[in-house]
Amino acid sequence: MAPATRKNDPDAPPGGERQAELEAQLTQLRAGITALQANNQAQRQPPLESKARVPSGLPKFKAKRDDDVRQWLFQVETLCRINGHNATDDNYTLPWIAGTAMEEPASGWFLFWASKTPTDMQTWRRFTGDALAHFEASNYQAVLRQKLRELRRWHRRVPLEVLVIDLPR
Repeated sequence: MAPATRKNDPDAPPGGERQAELEAQLTQLRAGITALQANNQAQRQPPLESKARVPSGLPKFKAKRDDDVRQWLFQVETLCRINGHNATDDNYTLPWIAGTAMEEPASGWFLFWASKTPTDMQTWRRFTGDALAHFEASNYQAVLRQKLRELRRWHRRVPLEVLVIDLPR
């Protein structure tokens, strides 16, 4: 049996009415599809892209003389933000992510920090403050020691008489 069409269906309404009826049904179907899609989206788990991930390619920090801890912390925080982390001062995850990017001797300091800092105080604010206090101070002292060594070497090479200057009276 062939499907009913306007040509072979004697009960079909005239052309204009039928067109309006079909358009109304089409509008209802579209509204139903939209509602189902919205319901489906609401029930679905968020895609992996929206979940925070541990950033790959974190810059390593070794606490060498030329390592800039402030720049390193900025890079770690930026990569964490890009990967969906809430990089606020009260974040408890970021110190541990940063710790994975530390190498000796800096990683030794991190392990000490993690063991001595109470768990409820291991925030990004506390970590950055303690890291800056420790590594900037030690880096500053290393720079001063290097300058002192250079001055001593220079002083050994230059005779004292060269340093004495006659001043006009």
